[in-house]
Amino acid sequence: MKNSTFVVWDYVVFAGLFFISSGIGVFFAISERRKKVSSSDFLAGGRQLSCGPVALSLTASFMSAVTVLGAPSDVHRYGASFILFIIAYILVVFFTAEMFVPVFYRSGITSTYEVKTCAVIRMISDKNKDS
Repeated sequence: MKNSTFVVWDYVVFAGLFFISSGIGVFFAISERRKKVSSSDFLAGGRQLSCGPVALSLTASFMSAVTVLGAPSDVHRYGASFILFIIAYILVVFFTAEMFVPVFYRSGITSTYEVKTCAVIRMISDKNKDS
């Protein structure tokens, strides 16, 4: 089997994607510099985003590169049993959307790490009260 390496067109596509992504970031960094935006507003989109961008963002965060690269090999190796993973994945997404997201939204929490941090702080403060 021949060892494949990048050819000129691969570098062109890679560089194009890099410069487009960087350009978008620089553009919004410059255009939003004038506005005073807190980190909470930035992370939550000012809580004014419609369902579409939020759904795309959640999908992008759930689907890692490992999933995208590994799923086809799993299907090739194990066959149609991979459909069970897909069914479970869909159920978990709906469960999460209905159970956790509304609670996080009402609480003003923008990340699950905030929940973990709050729990640790409460645990430490409860131990200090007992002492």
